[in-house]
Amino acid sequence: MYKLTALLNLASKTAYLSGNNNCVGTFSHNEMYNIAKGTDGLSPTSPYVLWANSLNSIADFEFCVFYSESETEVLDRATRYAQKMGCTSIDKGRVTLAVERE
Repeated sequence: MYKLTALLNLASKTAYLSGNNNCVGTFSHNEMYNIAKGTDGLSPTSPYVLWANSLNSIADFEFCVFYSESETEVLDRATRYAQKMGCTSIDKGRVTLAVERE
């Protein structure tokens, strides 16, 4: 099973599609916001850190976790979701194998 999480900044209309297995669909909005903002130990010039640093308010943050048997399908679904939510700039991390589905 593949997994990808669409992390959205609605204020800037940007999204980052993350394969981070710390992201779980059962987490609260606040928990996911804190995870999304957590950039300790990452390169300050990485696309993810640049996206996370542009996120200034939990009110502007949305997320959705996608699972699929197909790597292509999970990427397509997360991309379509970000576009449907109004994101005009979408950076993509790596699709990962889901460690567990909660």
